[in-house]
Amino acid sequence: MEEPIVVLHPGERLRWSGCYSVPVELQPDPIELIAVPEPDRSSAT
Repeated sequence: MEEPIVVLHPGERLRWSGCYSVPVELQPDPIELIAVPEPDRSSAT
């Protein structure tokens, strides 16, 4: 199973499974986030 790579721009939010979102803050350049089925990944920032 491949994980979709989503490119977000400053101010955008990534929604995981439609019930989980990751706010992008202080990012001068677009960043790449790998969408994972586990919300715990966000806490490991």
